[in-house]
Amino acid sequence: METTEMAVSARTVRDVMQTDVLTVEPELTVGELMKTLMERGISGAPVADRDGSVLGVVSTTDVLRLALKDEEKVNGGHAGSEDDEHGFYMTPEGTAHFPNVFFPGLPRTRLASRPIREIMTPVTFSVRPEASLREIARFLLRGQIHRALVFENRQLVGLVTTLDLVKAIAES
Repeated sequence: METTEMAVSARTVRDVMQTDVLTVEPELTVGELMKTLMERGISGAPVADRDGSVLGVVSTTDVLRLALKDEEKVNGGHAGSEDDEHGFYMTPEGTAHFPNVFFPGLPRTRLASRPIREIMTPVTFSVRPEASLREIARFLLRGQIHRALVFENRQLVGLVTTLDLVKAIAES
């Protein structure tokens, strides 16, 4: 086994997880969510009620899925193309990673004013802090997800993303 592979396999989720986890409330609007995600330089967050109970997860993918669904309604079942007058396009704002989505055929407030409770994924994908990086990598791959919440004694203690795993490998 190579040195890098051994170093990575010895590490756990606790070693690479983010502990400063932003949570958002379900009544936050899509517009507020996107602004917050862009300011923080992240692509998603756990959704929690005022008591801190985690209800789900919301991400830019959920926002794009909502935008595509709304666009299909406007265009009679198809999403359109970049050349289509009603097709969507993305304009970078802040960083290239977090585009704002605009729809020429829809009022901008239609998407921006929707509460995130309507688009969040109502299940959470969680792991133990003691899980190995190999376990979390397989878990994320199997679920085709980009983030997992880390719970210990039923409390949210962190978040691990695919980017966290890539960083851990690069640093080894």
